[in-house]
Amino acid sequence: AEMRGGASALADLEDERGACLAARDRGLHQLAALRAAAELIESATKSIHRDLAPRLATSVAERLALLTEGRYSAVNVDTGHFEVSLLGRDRPDLVPLELVSHGTRDQVSLLLRLALAEVLSDAGEEVPLLLDEPLLSADPQRRATALRFLWKLSATNQVVLSTSDPALVDALEDVCDGEAPTVLTMPAATATIETTGRAVAR
Repeated sequence: AEMRGGASALADLEDERGACLAARDRGLHQLAALRAAAELIESATKSIHRDLAPRLATSVAERLALLTEGRYSAVNVDTGHFEVSLLGRDRPDLVPLELVSHGTRDQVSLLLRLALAEVLSDAGEEVPLLLDEPLLSADPQRRATALRFLWKLSATNQVVLSTSDPALVDALEDVCDGEAPTVLTMPAATATIETTGRAVAR
């Protein structure tokens, strides 16, 4: 009798059951929509990869020998995962990008960015290249070669380099054939030293 007395009215239980069923149906509908969206995204990704990977590989291969001074002559971009491998003159097989030197990786990364900019500018407007420390691990000879390449590229594309190394600016000025690149120097940050107690020295 106590259990029956404490139980909710049958009509209220039916309403609660109906609300739970409606919530379940909404959840199943959302799950089906998410699965359909995931399939569409996966299909579109594969299609884009199939179209984009060969174009990236062709663009990088055209300039790879120049930047690596003939050490690497061909590149493969995997259509499944966009993994990059290089063909060098020292080995008959392709070498994964993660196994080459840091300098070569920087050069390939630079060429991939340029290739993507070219793909994005298919509509007719050139896409600027914004490069933050692109030659951080390059030796002086490779850095000079890459800077000369970027300087020539700046005739058709806007190229913006950011660096904290003044030597890179000097190296850039050396390869500019008498022309002067535009150099903007950011103001130095004000260092704050906190000491014990109340005093703060700037």
